[in-house]
Amino acid sequence: MKAKNEQLNKLTALQLKVTQECGTEPAFNNEYWDNHREGIYVDIVSGQALFSSKDKFNSGTGWPSFTRPINDSGIVEKKDASHGMVRTEVKSRDAGSHLA
Repeated sequence: MKAKNEQLNKLTALQLKVTQECGTEPAFNNEYWDNHREGIYVDIVSGQALFSSKDKFNSGTGWPSFTRPINDSGIVEKKDASHGMVRTEVKSRDAGSHLA
């Protein structure tokens, strides 16, 4: 728990809002939506590897989108109807960081 708190203290206000308060980065104006470098996307709080750039695709939404996680056990999916529609919320399993 202490390690997580230390990591949270290093986040920007936007990173904290997105990962811990289920916020949303601006579409087409965020750090990774148009990133084409090869690599692994990790949870900014825990460092857990979540997605590979090899599984990234252009969804047209303005946010990075992936066909699958590196490991299914690394994420948690939850039905969410809080925004007037039914969607799937995705969180990292280790740190509970909101991903989508």
